[in-house]
Amino acid sequence: MSLSDHRYIETTIASTVANQFYKRYKTRHGNHLRFLNILGKEIFHLEKKIKAARNLGELNNATIELQTLIINACNKSFKIKKQLLITKPNWWTEQLEIHRKKVRALRRRAQRAPEIERQARYLVFKKEKAKYKRHIKQARNMDWRKFCSAASHPYGKQYKAAFRKSVFPSQIPYLMNGDPKRSLQEAAQNILDQIFHSPAIPTNYNLTTSTQPPDPPFSPKKSRW
Repeated sequence: MSLSDHRYIETTIASTVANQFYKRYKTRHGNHLRFLNILGKEIFHLEKKIKAARNLGELNNATIELQTLIINACNKSFKIKKQLLITKPNWWTEQLEIHRKKVRALRRRAQRAPEIERQARYLVFKKEKAKYKRHIKQARNMDWRKFCSAASHPYGKQYKAAFRKSVFPSQIPYLMNGDPKRSLQEAAQNILDQIFHSPAIPTNYNLTTSTQPPDPPFSPKKSRW
């Protein structure tokens, strides 16, 4: 409502520009000749149409026709790339969303507050922001613990998510109980000792005797073979 005696100013916006989302194609793996053959059948006709354009409307129509031709040629020649949708993380909840909006609102209030109240409002904002960060950290840790608890293989996706390519499975025992400053031979021996434990009672191979008779010596004829 307004007490002004002026008439309303009405503005009509007629825009022909629209946002269009095109597919993404795998152009690295060949089929370029097929693409050129499909495009070459109509390219001369479009070239004449572009040269014969006398105004902006005719040029726009020729451009749209060229774009449509390129898209159709790509659809017939190349495979389409899979577009992975960016989804929210599993640990993100509705409570965190509400808390984030609250923190942003407190920041805006602190920025717009008068000079006398600004410092006090910033203190409230910083306390709430610290609490918000702590809740995010707790949610991430709980989700990570749940993710690791569901592991069915010791070197599955949980291991890859934690170490990637920085630590190999054979290096885990060495990193747990070894000194990384020693030589490679000592490191390898430490890994073997951790993976293959020595028996409680070591075997003395010098005391073992065989009940079988010794093998007969080789004859000169057998030694030739």
